[in-house]
Amino acid sequence: MSARRKRGYLLAIVVLLAGFLVLVSGRAAALSAESISSEEGKRPAVPVEEGQKKPHISDREALAIIREAFPYLPADGVMRIELEEDSYRGRTVWRINTEERLSYRPGFPQGYRATVDAATGEILEMYWYPVPQVGTGESRGLISRDKARQIAESLARRLQPEKFAQMNYEPYPSGYFGYPKGPLSIAYHFSWVRTHNGIPVGDDGLHISVDAVTGLVTGYSLLWREDIKFPPDGPVLEANAIPARVVEKAGMAQVYTVFPGSAGGSPQVKLVYQVNSRYANLVDARTGDFLNFQGEPAKDPILYAPEDYLHIREEMNPPTAPATGVDPVKAREVAEKFFKALGYEGQVERSGGGESSGPLGRQSWWSYVLRSEGLKGAAPTVGIDPATGEVVEFHDPTFRGQPSGPGGKHVTRDEALAVARDFIQKASPAYASHVALEKSPLEWRQGAETYSFRFFRVVNGVPFPMDGMEVSIASDGRVVGYRCEWHRVTFPPAEGVISPAEAASKWMAHAAYKLKYYLPWTGDGRGKGAQAKLVYSLVPQVEAVDALTGEALGPDGRPWQGARTDYNFQQSWAAEALQLLAESDLLPPPEKFVPSAPVTRREAVRVLVAAARRYYGHEEVPSSPSFRDLLPADPDFGTVETAVALGILPKEGSFAPDKPLDRKTLAAWLVNAARYGEVAGIPNRITSPFTDLETLSVREQNYIGLAYGLGLMRGDGIGKFRPDDPVTWEELAAAVIRALPLLEGGRGW
Repeated sequence: MSARRKRGYLLAIVVLLAGFLVLVSGRAAALSAESISSEEGKRPAVPVEEGQKKPHISDREALAIIREAFPYLPADGVMRIELEEDSYRGRTVWRINTEERLSYRPGFPQGYRATVDAATGEILEMYWYPVPQVGTGESRGLISRDKARQIAESLARRLQPEKFAQMNYEPYPSGYFGYPKGPLSIAYHFSWVRTHNGIPVGDDGLHISVDAVTGLVTGYSLLWREDIKFPPDGPVLEANAIPARVVEKAGMAQVYTVFPGSAGGSPQVKLVYQVNSRYANLVDARTGDFLNFQGEPAKDPILYAPEDYLHIREEMNPPTAPATGVDPVKAREVAEKFFKALGYEGQVERSGGGESSGPLGRQSWWSYVLRSEGLKGAAPTVGIDPATGEVVEFHDPTFRGQPSGPGGKHVTRDEALAVARDFIQKASPAYASHVALEKSPLEWRQGAETYSFRFFRVVNGVPFPMDGMEVSIASDGRVVGYRCEWHRVTFPPAEGVISPAEAASKWMAHAAYKLKYYLPWTGDGRGKGAQAKLVYSLVPQVEAVDALTGEALGPDGRPWQGARTDYNFQQSWAAEALQLLAESDLLPPPEKFVPSAPVTRREAVRVLVAAARRYYGHEEVPSSPSFRDLLPADPDFGTVETAVALGILPKEGSFAPDKPLDRKTLAAWLVNAARYGEVAGIPNRITSPFTDLETLSVREQNYIGLAYGLGLMRGDGIGKFRPDDPVTWEELAAAVIRALPLLEGGRGW
């Protein structure tokens, strides 16, 4: 459960990225052309590699199919076409990838990608990055969500009439979700799920995105396995009986956790009860068994065994990292010592680095690679934390394809576990006695090349699974993988908690399971001729039960208030702009939202940061706060600091996060976000038609003049700007949508 939550940040944008996530690498024959338009007649056909079937559809035909379906896609630029085996879909496909221009700013380059089935000619994917046009939204206006859905359905019926008839519309979660889903999107997103006998089929279905300004389709993704074998009809367990069966089988466990909605500079830990199994999300609809990713009964469904960790009481927080960090030379020496302890020989070199982020903040590392004679391709690497100088990561990919140890040695799982325990004692002696082993290993696929072990951190006799260590052992007993995450966190005492029986009762009262066909996974995706399993899948609504208050908690850690309700913008003059903010979860909850209500400064910053980010990125967490009244414990600390880093906010001592935002300040923030802030600082006054600006400074008047001249903000229609009036949600939504082309946000896939 905790591992799934740790990935909760990514779940919020899965609809936008569904097609991109299934792009798996395959054997490919590639073609590059100087220009799609000028070179198409001269371009030779893509050669078919040995072992590949000759496609029924040529690369030229695939390109023609895309252009016929989406005639507005750019016809110039650089193109690459590849013939690949898409193991996830079980198809041979043409991948078409173009760029309109080279991107010199963070984010994806302008252009489009498309995938066409090489046997049937079906369009499987198309994602387009249109070039934002300043003022386009203002001149054309925004289309409504209903109109966009009509456009999407018209395309679906034209491209896939038979398949579309077997799909059900799945409303996009435009209601309050609890935490931002990433950057602000200027597209409406629609999903339809495939059904068989009225029951959803795996992840199969159709996703379409429609640009709210142009009305053009910018995203299309079809997932449909033709060779699925469905089980025969038969009786199933009652859906309302599943939660009780789950609790009876797994029980409830106390854990410390951090919810995505509480992320800020300082993680806010909660003591909760969760179902004591990672496999309770998938239950056999006929037997009630917990299922693993292969659709088979989980071997050991229980995740935590209290007898293994109740005696571990200390927090064992890491020491505060020194402000200066670690010298790279010293870090290399640590890497050399680590390699030597594992028996490796060779030259150790610096090789870039990496970074991970989540509810607990960011963790970065410098990578050091081992170079030795006879070693080609991927090499063993060690990751060193630049702040502490500790080893936080190790990976040796060279074991794959190598013979096992002397005499064909092949260790058992118990022998591999002994190796893993010995290793963490040596790699991290300070933390090794403060962890316990997860009882049920992740059963991702059959025939795994390694044994994997996860040791979770324990504090006050309670698991904190968001921290811990992971160790991978090869079949011959070698350590080939290691990862350690250990954060400085404040934990509430594990006292005054409700009983497990009370927690179970609360969870069962709110948990819900939905009947669906599950398509088992194989090592590289979904196997051909997959045998679908009829299962009950847990609906992601109640994540846990507060161990102190007994309240059922939603995905954001807030008390669960029942099914989300939709917003009603029908009477608002900014209905379409507000709808786009709602779909990015940038509005207050529906029951508390009034379009004409004033916006606080913290709320406005959330929207502006979402609009300025072209892709999902981490928040800034500086070593010291930029404002004296916004400390790291504040849930919006990271967002506000990101606004400072982007140049939207100046450091002015105090931020006053809950004060209403006035119109003159919004003008300044918008101009800064559009990177025209320096212009506002010129001594000359930038004129505007408003008559109520005399008392403002020259800089404030210039900000307003620029906001008006750029088409970002308007007056009241009778010659006044009303600089001190509070900004309403309608005004903020309209202004930010107008500004999106200048911010280069909102057009991500």
